[in-house]
Order: sequence, then C-alpha cells, then structure tokens
Amino acid sequence: ARAVLLPDIVAANAAYAALVPPAHYVDLLGIMQRRHGGLPVFDAQGRILSADRIHLTQAGAQFFAGSVLDDPAWRPLLAIGQR
Repeated sequence: ARAVLLPDIVAANAAYAALVPPAHYVDLLGIMQRRHGGLPVFDAQGRILSADRIHLTQAGAQFFAGSVLDDPAWRPLLAIGQR
C-alpha cells in the first residue's frame, strides 16, 4: 500500500525544490518515489510506518533511514559528518 500525497504537499515539495539549489536540496519524496514507487504505508514485515501521517514509528524511522541515507543525494552531507 502507498500513501496518497495531498496536492498541497506535492506543490510544497516542488516549490522547495525550485527555491533551493539542487546541490543543497534532498528530495525525500522523490527518493521514495524512485525506490518504492511512492510512500509506503507498511514495511516488508507489515509494520506501520506512520500512525498519523506526520510522525514515524520506530519501524518507520528505520525504514526511511535505510531508504534514503544510501541515496547518492546524501553523499555530500554524510561526507561532512566524517570529517
């Protein structure tokens, strides 16, 4: 199952992407779309990722961290932390 993104959220994401230089904007919604075909509601074990569509559950935090932190968009940011 995939969460339906509200039009306001999609529009805000596009506005932020247009305002922030590409080297400084990590498009989390775009990453999830590329990796999972949208925003999953459950992980592979059937655990809910967000009970209220705002906050992540522990399973949700693990899922999103695993999904986004290995995306190439994060490499510059992660490199800063390793200095």
